[in-house]
Amino acid sequence: MDFWYIGGPDTSSDYRHSYVNGSLHHPYGLPGIVCDVCGQSWAGFRTLGDCCPVDLRNEQAIIERSPIGRTEHVALQERILRELGKKGHPFVDLRPGDRLQPSYLNVPSRPCADFLWPDAGNGLVVSERVKDLLRELCRDEVAIYPVILGRIGAGDARARTPRPRTGEPEDLINEVTLLNDHSDVGPYHEVIVLNESRYPPDTTIQTCEGCGRSEINCPNRALAIMTAQMWRGQSIFVLAPTRLILITDDLRKRIRRLRPTNVEFNKKHVVQTRLG
Repeated sequence: MDFWYIGGPDTSSDYRHSYVNGSLHHPYGLPGIVCDVCGQSWAGFRTLGDCCPVDLRNEQAIIERSPIGRTEHVALQERILRELGKKGHPFVDLRPGDRLQPSYLNVPSRPCADFLWPDAGNGLVVSERVKDLLRELCRDEVAIYPVILGRIGAGDARARTPRPRTGEPEDLINEVTLLNDHSDVGPYHEVIVLNESRYPPDTTIQTCEGCGRSEINCPNRALAIMTAQMWRGQSIFVLAPTRLILITDDLRKRIRRLRPTNVEFNKKHVVQTRLG
C-alpha cells in the first residue's frame, strides 16, 4: 500500500503563503509548564475539540499561556475538566500547550480554495465539500469543527501578492481592504487528525512521571519514514514522530475526484514499504 503526504503546494514566497492561507488563531488554551520533576519548561501544540468554558475565558493563564508550575497546572487542568463535565486525567486528557475551541481564521485575501494551510503542520482547514467527504470516509479518524471567520481581505486570492510596509508576511492582514460582509465566504472547517502511526523501529521513549513529557530517541528522526509495521490501519493519520499528515492511496483517489484546489499529494517524505 502507498501512503501520501498531504499538504499545501509550494508557494513562491512567505508573502504568497500568508496572502492565500492566512492564519488560524485559538485564543484560549493551556499554558506551558515548568516541571519540578524533569526540570523542563515546555508546551505542546495539540488542538482539542473541546470548547473553552465561558467562565474561564478571562483567566490570565488561559489567555497568555505563559509557563506555570506543575502544581498550578494540575489545579487548572482539573478545573477545566470539571467545567467540561469530563472525567479525565491531568497530563493525559489535557496537556501543556493544548489549544481549545473556538478558532478564528484571518486571511488577507478572499479565500476560495478547498484547502487552506494557515497552521502549517498542525491540522487542516477545508471547504464544506471536503469536510463532507472526510466525515463520510474518515468519521472515526478526524474531528471536525466550524471555523469562525475573523478578518477577511476583499482582494482576489489569485491576484498579485501585495507586500506589507513592515516586510513581515503576517502584517499583510493589517494593510489590505477587509470585507465587511462574510456571507459569501466559506464556510470553512478545522479538521483535527486523531491518530498517529507507530514510531519508527528502534525508537525509545522516556516519559516524565510528573508532567508526561516524552523524550523520544529515534535513530531515523532526521528522516520521515513509513514502514508496514508503523501503520495502525487508519486512512488518515499523523506520521510519528513528525507532524506530517499521511493518507492512504484510496483516500487520495477519493479526494482527487473532487478536483480540489490548493492541495498537493506527494511521497517525497515517505519511504514506501509493501504491506502484506
